[in-house]
Amino acid sequence: MKIIVTGGGTGGHIYPAIAIADELKRRHPDAEILYVGTEQGMEADFVPRAGYPIRFIHSAGFDRKHLVRNARTVATMLRGETEARAILHEFRPDFVIGTGGYVSLPMLRVAQFEKIPTFIHEQNAFAGVANKLVSKGTRCVLVAFEAARDRFPDAPSVEVVGNPVRAEFVTADRNACRAAIGVAEDEFMLLCFGGSLGAMMINRTFSEALPRILAHESDRKMRVFYATGKMYYDEYGRKLAGQGIATCTYDEMLAGSPERVVLMPYIHNMFGLLPAADLVVSRAGALTCAEITVSGRASVMIPSPNVTENHQYYNAKAIADRNGCTLLEEKELNAGTLADRILELRNDAELRRRMEAAAKSVSVPDSAERIVRAIEAHLPDKR
Repeated sequence: MKIIVTGGGTGGHIYPAIAIADELKRRHPDAEILYVGTEQGMEADFVPRAGYPIRFIHSAGFDRKHLVRNARTVATMLRGETEARAILHEFRPDFVIGTGGYVSLPMLRVAQFEKIPTFIHEQNAFAGVANKLVSKGTRCVLVAFEAARDRFPDAPSVEVVGNPVRAEFVTADRNACRAAIGVAEDEFMLLCFGGSLGAMMINRTFSEALPRILAHESDRKMRVFYATGKMYYDEYGRKLAGQGIATCTYDEMLAGSPERVVLMPYIHNMFGLLPAADLVVSRAGALTCAEITVSGRASVMIPSPNVTENHQYYNAKAIADRNGCTLLEEKELNAGTLADRILELRNDAELRRRMEAAAKSVSVPDSAERIVRAIEAHLPDKR
């Protein structure tokens, strides 16, 4: 069996694609899997780390505010389709699965034109543009949320399968994860991150809230892991230093640094940190929500308002409605409200336990398996 997996731009599209590829490889060890992305996307780094070969094509997103710029976008997409066709003719896949992002569009469009079976996975409660454009020609649209089903009225089939995460999240042991990074059982571990690219508002408010949070930890029983995003790392390193907060790098922490705040530009081993945390502060991207719920972690989710149809709010609300997280919208976000929510959960272990159980109940730990089974069911002659 030969399979092309495509999707990219941010971790929210890439990591589900890798999780699906991992499950395909587990169920079909002899399968040949090729990833198709762009050189500019984060997949250029993430996919080789996951052990899969990658080919690159050109792609670009449409500019809704400056329509005149879309002439260049169309030209780029046509170039991408030519490159996609060459890859299809050379690799000859049995099917193509896309997980969103504009890089998936040329690959799926050409595959459908060539009569190669295609599938798409939509991670969010509200569907992305790229996925909606190719849904009619797919064998099946695989969605994470029931609310997304109605967003694909032209699709021949829609199945709710959850969001896939790496197997390491499903099998992670909290105590083992903490031991691996040197966090003692009696330490409170706070993990804050803003997504694969970082988040300015989370950085601004968390850095301002941190002095108050740490002031409540006179016994030095809190460890803070804070990922700023690469573009914000230097700026917020200087800001914390200016506030008198000493930090160390992740490697320095592993080497035994006594500093309580571990400052990182990015978290490459999220499956080693998130399951170890007592409390998570994050955005509410679909992948983040899936990883937090599968890991059964208490969290304060701060949805980004700068996304299509405010879909992060609905991602978080689906969990908050089950008491699986605290939902804090940006319009009510400041250093005081954030510190209050964090300290409330810091000081109430029973509340955290209930939230952890509720988060776990929302999760779909076998999502990758459900996705692969759905694909197999729509390819009876390709098993």
